[in-house]
Amino acid sequence: MEKFDVVIVGAGHGGASAAIALRQSGFSGSIALVGREAEIPYERPPLSKEYMAGEKEFERICIRPRAFWDEKQVALKLGIAVVSIDPVAQQLALDSGVKLAYGDLIWATGGDHRKLSCPGADLAGVHSVRNRADADATMVQLPDVEPVVVMGGDGDGFAIGGGHVPHAARRNVDITYLLFDNGIYGLTKGQTSPLSAVGFRTPTSPYDNPDRPLNPLLMLLSHGASWVGQA
Repeated sequence: MEKFDVVIVGAGHGGASAAIALRQSGFSGSIALVGREAEIPYERPPLSKEYMAGEKEFERICIRPRAFWDEKQVALKLGIAVVSIDPVAQQLALDSGVKLAYGDLIWATGGDHRKLSCPGADLAGVHSVRNRADADATMVQLPDVEPVVVMGGDGDGFAIGGGHVPHAARRNVDITYLLFDNGIYGLTKGQTSPLSAVGFRTPTSPYDNPDRPLNPLLMLLSHGASWVGQA
């Protein structure tokens, strides 16, 4: 059984950053980074932006090149998942049947995206994007598929996820965007969004919103869409 001074479960941004920080702080013990994806750690936001638009190769969105992990002596245990933890014995059981022993454990797995549960969610052509495989599967179909239906909220389209809409407009494909526009960020307890009206007040934004709401139609036109409409 292999044993590492530190085992980090989760090879996403959080796990990779933890391994990098350990080495930068002078930690010289053994480190293993365990992830269920086969790819070396990479940035996820570009998957639905520059990567999907074909502007960046996968290697350019990797957090560090593979040679970096070898140089820093971080053992990459990729394409495997942890199925159980024995905190007393300080061991992890992997889905490959192998066990890993650890001195310290860092749990940095993040979470899975929420998928549709309505009838038809399992039909061909229904996509969600969390990892490289999801993005690649979507990209294979996009060039020959119109129209495209996209569902999202204020943040997905015009704020934190605001890079999605401009890239879609630049491709100038036939898209119907079902926007759940309530003019507010529900998950952050009522924070104003780009579509909140002037003077809008919420529990977490007690002062009137001073900004005019974003005009989605003008935004799409400015990024190259040839025609837009709103229902």
